Amino acid sequence: MDGLRIFFANGDIAHVRPSGNAPQLRIYANADTQARADEIVELCLREPAGILRQLESAVTKK
Repeated sequence: MDGLRIFFANGDIAHVRPSGNAPQLRIYANADTQARADEIVELCLREPAGILRQLESAVTKK
């Protein structure tokens, strides 16, 4: 309800939502290991073609 959840085929989850008290997005990652959770966050933020940029592109296409 408060953001976007991305479910990976292996069961990992990325949850992206706006901060409640700051002008920014927050990314939460659930995975079997800390290394994989860190990788998910990096995949979301990667430039120029990370998950967030891909979502932005999909929404803004005309």
